[in-house]
Amino acid sequence: MSSATTPSPSSFWSSPPWPVSRSPLPRRSGFPYFFRDGLQPLRLLVVLLLALVENAASSCTIIGNRTFDGSTPGYDSFGAFNYPGGGALTISLWLINRNTPQGGGPGRSVQSWPGIFETGDINGAGGENIMLMFNDKSHEIYYAPNSQYANNYCITPNAFPKDTWIYLSAVHIGTTVTIYYDGVVEQTCGSVPQPAAGVSRPYTRVGKNLWIGDDPPKMSVRDVVVWNRGLTVAELQAHRGNPGAVGSDVLFQEYCSAPVAVNCVVSEWSTEWGLCSATCGTGTQTRTRTITTPAANGGTACPLTSEVQGCNTDGCPVDCVVSEWSTEWGLCSA
Repeated sequence: MSSATTPSPSSFWSSPPWPVSRSPLPRRSGFPYFFRDGLQPLRLLVVLLLALVENAASSCTIIGNRTFDGSTPGYDSFGAFNYPGGGALTISLWLINRNTPQGGGPGRSVQSWPGIFETGDINGAGGENIMLMFNDKSHEIYYAPNSQYANNYCITPNAFPKDTWIYLSAVHIGTTVTIYYDGVVEQTCGSVPQPAAGVSRPYTRVGKNLWIGDDPPKMSVRDVVVWNRGLTVAELQAHRGNPGAVGSDVLFQEYCSAPVAVNCVVSEWSTEWGLCSATCGTGTQTRTRTITTPAANGGTACPLTSEVQGCNTDGCPVDCVVSEWSTEWGLCSA
């Protein structure tokens, strides 16, 4: 989806893009103050419409995952994709290979290229398609910044696992591409040019076989996100654990899953109690533990991280205290 910004309702309300007459209408008994400015209702309507558009452009329907079962056409098409450039791009998603035929499919000896994510022109003739592909013969993952991908691509060295969900990421920074499986580096490639910026990419497709007539993919995807920046490993891990943690510069987002509940995790108690607040007569001392994973998305709340107990409960020694001697001696006994 587009990352174009929309004026916030608050800024739009205070500075509308057209001249506004502030001359109040004649006030009548019971006439609400809200309608004293004749353009106020129109302005409210526009603000509400803009808010709806902004929400539609920045939200993602929670559907769990999208399965492509090998049917034709069996893929999803979306609108135009604008890559503004800037030297960095990240594609990230959860993918499971659901028995896509290995070896080119029944009756064929050539490989095909099921498209996991693809954006560009209708047939790649312009050479500007950005593609994350799946080789159905070798089950490797291919990333290419344009459809003229000879010597301009990155391929994983090993077959993509089968029948298990894997968090797949391709991070393209400058001329270096790093492909991650579950946040761990699977392959790093150099000398891969950046996708061209500002060119026409009128469609975006997920799950489309890139060669007409070849077997469509059999796979499921969820949480597909494309960023106009290179994500760090920490950011990838954050998004892997929480699909809602997409941050900024999102160019495309689809097949969102519900945020994962994260339970709080705390460390063990400190091995020793702190110093006692009193040397005798009962003081207090404290021990602590730290929060290693904060609770999120409705997960179990954190327990107490400090604990207090009594200490040095023995009574304090009390020395005898006597007065001064009386000023005079008593009567003599003899």
